[in-house]
Amino acid sequence: MESLGEVFPVLRTAARAERAMMRSDRLMAHRRRPEARLAHLEHNDGLAITKAELEALTLCHRGQYARIDWEPIATRPLAATPARMAEGEAAYQQACARVAAYNTEILTARQLLEGDAVAAREVITRNTRLAELRASMNGLGFAAPEEGRLVAVVEAIEEDDVPYERLTPGDLRTARREPFTLAERRQIHLAALCALALRVGAELVSVLPEPAIEVAVLVDQPCEERGRPTPRPVIQLLMTAESLARPDWRTADAIMLASTLAARMDWCIERGFAPISLTPLSAPLTLARAG
Repeated sequence: MESLGEVFPVLRTAARAERAMMRSDRLMAHRRRPEARLAHLEHNDGLAITKAELEALTLCHRGQYARIDWEPIATRPLAATPARMAEGEAAYQQACARVAAYNTEILTARQLLEGDAVAAREVITRNTRLAELRASMNGLGFAAPEEGRLVAVVEAIEEDDVPYERLTPGDLRTARREPFTLAERRQIHLAALCALALRVGAELVSVLPEPAIEVAVLVDQPCEERGRPTPRPVIQLLMTAESLARPDWRTADAIMLASTLAARMDWCIERGFAPISLTPLSAPLTLARAG
C-alpha cells in the first residue's frame, strides 16, 4: 500500500472479487443489444440506477454529525454490581444490564483515549452507519504510517462500477431507461468518491477521540510492475472536528464541499481519476496501535 504501511482492517462491505465478477457480467449485458433493452424496466440486469439510488451514491455525505466527547465519560467512576431486589429476578437482570452498559461505555472511552484500535473498531461498527455504504465502498481500514498520522484507508468502487443507465421516474408505462454518456459516468464516479470520503471522515471524527483524521480513498488501477490492478490513492483529505460544524453538510454538493475542505485529487473529464502521492496532512493522534 503506497506509503501507508500496515492497514488494520475495520469494515468489509463487499469482496473485490465479487465486485469484479459483477462488473464483468454487467459489461457483457451492456454490450448485448442495448437498443432493445432501453424500454424494458422489468428486466433487472444491474445496469440501471434509479434516482433514489443515484442520490444515495452521490449524496451519502449529507447529514448532521454530532461529536462524542469521550473525556468526561472516561472520568466517571465504574458502577457497582446491583444487589438483588425485592422486585424480583426480572428487575434485577434489567438493573444488571443497565450497569453493564454504563460500565462498558466508560471502559470503551478509556480504551479509546489510550489508543486501543480494537476498541475503535468496535465503536465504528456499533456507533456509525458506514456499513451501509456498500454501493460505493468495498472496505475500510486504519493505517498509522508514521508518528502523528492516522489515516482512514477506504477501498472505493471503480469507474466501471458506475451503472450504464438511469431509470427515469414513472410507472412501467411512462418510465424509461436512458443511457449515461462516459462523461456522465465519470462525473458520477467523482461525486460518489467525494461523498464517500466526506461521509467516512465525518462519521469517524464524530465517534473517535481524534480531533482530525486523514481519509485516503483508493481505487484499483492498472499497475505495470505487478501486471494486475492495484489499489492506488485517488483522493486525500483531512477531516477535523471543526469541519463538522459547517452549516452546509445538509445541502452541499459533494465535489464542492470536498474542494472547500482542500481535498487532494487528480481528476479530469477526459480520463477520470489518476493516482496521487499521499502527503502527511493529519494532526497529532492518540489512536496509533493495532491493538
